[in-house]
Amino acid sequence: MRLFQLGLTRDERKVIFIASLGSMLDFYDFIIFGFLSIFIIQNVLQDHHASELSFSLIFTIFIVGYLVNPIGMKIYSLLAKRCHLAWSVSLISLMLVLANLYFALIPSDSGFAWLHGLFAIALIRVMQGLASGAFIQMELNYLNDKLAHKIDLALFGIMAGIELGQLLGVSIYRLTNVLFSVQEMEQFAWRIPFMIGVVFTLIAYLIRLAVIFSLKSVQPVKRPQMYYHIYTRFPLQSKLAIIISGLTGSTVFIFLIFIPYGMYYHLHYSLYLISHYIFMANLLSLLINFGLNKLVRFHNVVLITWLATMALVPSMLFWGWAFINKQYGLASILPIAILASLVSGLVPRLLYGLFPEVSRTLGVASCHRVGFIFFGGVAPLITIALGKVVHHLFPISNHNVLFSSSVIIYVIFMALLTLYALVQIKRLVDYKLLSKLDYQSRGFKV
Repeated sequence: MRLFQLGLTRDERKVIFIASLGSMLDFYDFIIFGFLSIFIIQNVLQDHHASELSFSLIFTIFIVGYLVNPIGMKIYSLLAKRCHLAWSVSLISLMLVLANLYFALIPSDSGFAWLHGLFAIALIRVMQGLASGAFIQMELNYLNDKLAHKIDLALFGIMAGIELGQLLGVSIYRLTNVLFSVQEMEQFAWRIPFMIGVVFTLIAYLIRLAVIFSLKSVQPVKRPQMYYHIYTRFPLQSKLAIIISGLTGSTVFIFLIFIPYGMYYHLHYSLYLISHYIFMANLLSLLINFGLNKLVRFHNVVLITWLATMALVPSMLFWGWAFINKQYGLASILPIAILASLVSGLVPRLLYGLFPEVSRTLGVASCHRVGFIFFGGVAPLITIALGKVVHHLFPISNHNVLFSSSVIIYVIFMALLTLYALVQIKRLVDYKLLSKLDYQSRGFKV
């Protein structure tokens, strides 16, 4: 088996491209929602102090969108049996466009009651979750059907979409903070990234239609393989894959969402300065890891992941010290950004060998998504709860200490969980054999 095959046909390149669109849109929404959660709380929930309670409720509702993904997959499976693929894509895209448009235009006047605001956000997230689940199922089915012999490249398309969505979200957020003042952001400009999301969704819809009608075969799989079935077929592998992906989700979320929230809420940094720090840290981490990932091979992926996981602890401790003392803003978050980006590149290789080839696309893509979203999405809830526990056990009045200590405890917990998973994965997967096959596929003699 060649792990990194080239020579893709025109149709295969198109399939990989449309597969990356769903991941890109999903993670763009993920990042933008996190960045703009403060404005949603202030404008929609009318909580101008952005309390921890509102923050917890917002992200609880946010997770609900992902919990309804399986229902969206079922919807797609029903549509796939009865409708042409173009009709299925049109209906699902319409649902996603309406949800994003409602988010961009959601009322923010004082008459919009707090409870009604929560209900409106929940409705939007359910619609987004249903549409997202349907698109995920469609894209995974097509990858599994059209690229079963080139799974590694199919997975690359999905992962590339995730990275692109993250970069787009950070860049759009930075751009809005550069172009608009704080007052304008609070009044109306916070809606612009959601409107841009609507535009991205429409463009993706048109691209999908163009690709569908240009493919030689446009009929979907008649018996879609539901991705959540992978958890019952390979329970141990799925559990380990979700844990490993959870480290990526938790570190990315803490770096991109929760640390900026702490800078704004506790340190009272300006949104302009926060967006500058996050953009620069994200850009530098991508550039650094572009070089580092070239050194990663199957034979050393476990070791490098172990080292990166261990390095997270001193990096978080340094950030905590800097946060408490209000020093080294960019320098304190850059190591976390680098490690989060590095782990993101390592995870696909780690997960590659866990699943048999016939289920590899579904296994890697679904477990990576679930782990990323779950452990990242619950990070605010867990860290806030940990802060309450720390405050109860130790009468600490310094909010900066409480905030940073709760974040550090959560990351240490995820690091320990990841180290456990790495030990189990090393027992299950022969990475030396994968490395040998990798070298052979590149034309080297082993």
